[in-house]
Amino acid sequence: MMKRLSIVCLFLPLLLTGCQTLFGESIPDPTDLEIEQQVLKYLPQGAKKIQPTKRRFKNKLWRVDINQDGAREGVVFFKEPMHPKQIGILIIQKKEGGKWKRVQMVEEGDFLDHVEMKNLTGNQTLELILCTVSLPKQKDKMVSVYTNPLDENKRLLLKKAFHAVSFGDLDGDELVDMVLLAQGHKQKLVASLYQGLSDQLLEFDRMSLSLEPAQVKNLIFGRLDEKRTAVFIPLSKGMQKGKLDILTLEKGKLKNLNPILSTKRSLKQKYIIGYHDINQEGIVEILAQHQAKYGEKESPLPLKDEVLIDSWIQVDKNNQVKLVSQSVTDPLFHYRFHFPKKWFDKIYLTHTEIRRELSQMDLFYHDVHFSVHPLFVLGLDVFREKDWMQAEKSYREVGTNFRVIKKTNGKVYVARLPLQTKWPKQLQRMKLAPSIEEVNQLLMTLKQK
Repeated sequence: MMKRLSIVCLFLPLLLTGCQTLFGESIPDPTDLEIEQQVLKYLPQGAKKIQPTKRRFKNKLWRVDINQDGAREGVVFFKEPMHPKQIGILIIQKKEGGKWKRVQMVEEGDFLDHVEMKNLTGNQTLELILCTVSLPKQKDKMVSVYTNPLDENKRLLLKKAFHAVSFGDLDGDELVDMVLLAQGHKQKLVASLYQGLSDQLLEFDRMSLSLEPAQVKNLIFGRLDEKRTAVFIPLSKGMQKGKLDILTLEKGKLKNLNPILSTKRSLKQKYIIGYHDINQEGIVEILAQHQAKYGEKESPLPLKDEVLIDSWIQVDKNNQVKLVSQSVTDPLFHYRFHFPKKWFDKIYLTHTEIRRELSQMDLFYHDVHFSVHPLFVLGLDVFREKDWMQAEKSYREVGTNFRVIKKTNGKVYVARLPLQTKWPKQLQRMKLAPSIEEVNQLLMTLKQK
């Protein structure tokens, strides 16, 4: 047995050498400086390098391994004075023996909105995606998808007008899908799902949305729960209660969760603001806000300086919504107070006053299951340090139960606590008012802009 291993070890280097001779030596990854020098050498005279609007590259040079061989290519976009309505694409590739290959392309458009290199068809190389805009109407946006741009026989897989586009794995097959929004019937947007099949990029499904182009700027791919990926469509203009569009793929068809989620009590009275993975756990949360008033008629839209309660919400596999976090932010004195879970969706803010000299915020707990008026559970006050001595004197004169939480950056943060002995016995046992230790833990001072 040892003799067989020895023979294998003896001939293995020879086998590897023979394979390198047969298939060609692997090309080492060129340095950044090498790529930059070759770009300057081959860039047309008088051409000016440009950047995509929604993506930035160091020195306006994109370094990307297009054919997935371990060696990066250099990609640069440029404009020439003689062709103002065209965008040039220059690709530099290092070949065997230290030689370099140049590939040059031209795309119609006044400027470049976005670029991507994605494996959409399942081949070993990347496709080039160019999103261009033509003037005078910046709404005239086109997306073009090319097969491997290094190939002399590259093909145009798709050229289509679009409003927004994003890429991700919607069906979990480890291949990149493309979801494209375009203007459809009666100025409404239509979502199309494109997937690769047999070296083609095909539209597998489409869905009409009740959204207008002015309401949407971009799309976001992200994890909806542990198993599902979704396309989140944040509204960029016009806040609406319960208005959210989240697209999933079920049995090969696009499905909008809006009809299901917008009826949930935790969402329908809130303004949907956006989507973000706040816990950095890979799952996207919904950011919603609501007016925290009790016994007052809510305005159709929040007032400019109105304090709102922020809610971060997740959707589970059964399309049930779960509050992950809830907080209130003082925009002037730069702090955020996170609610304990027992307060979720049961807090109202009243008698809130925020001005340059001070901030006073009163938090009241109200549960519809108890036939009692809202209970004062916490007051959060912030004073300028020079005003605190007089404020402290006033607190003591009227018998306010208060504690100083912290002093920082010339400000004094104070908690006012309720007299729980006057509460009903059942509510006293629930320990609704936080302790000073909890307040310290839940209060976060924010960096000033």
